[in-house]
Amino acid sequence: MNTYEYRCNNCKHEFEAQQHFKDKPLKKCPECKKNKLERLISSPSVINMGPKTLGTMAEKKTAKMGKYAREKLEHDAAERREIADNEIQRQAEKMGGKPLRPKKKDTPWYRKNSKTTLKKIAKMTDKQKKDYIETGKTS
Repeated sequence: MNTYEYRCNNCKHEFEAQQHFKDKPLKKCPECKKNKLERLISSPSVINMGPKTLGTMAEKKTAKMGKYAREKLEHDAAERREIADNEIQRQAEKMGGKPLRPKKKDTPWYRKNSKTTLKKIAKMTDKQKKDYIETGKTS
């Protein structure tokens, strides 16, 4: 059922009436009983009952699948961390309870002896600096 607004052109009485879309507009005013009613144009009320197209249904389904996939990834990561922790503990016990030291990371070439290299470069002549840039070796 739709709600329509009416106004009488004779007595200016305004009211709302619920009618089916197929019903004919009212003509007789309930106040002055004259046939001077006019149906007013008003903004319709729209109720969204959820996805209506295949695209919106697919988007909704995809959003749910993303949530489940993220939960599965988090669960799998937690399992892998637990397995790794157990393996570290097992190896530590195997070595007599000593804690395992992590492998020392290799320092990049530009960090090795950086202070001494900078001091050497500062003492070089322009020709030596050019050779150092081209060959990478200090003389």
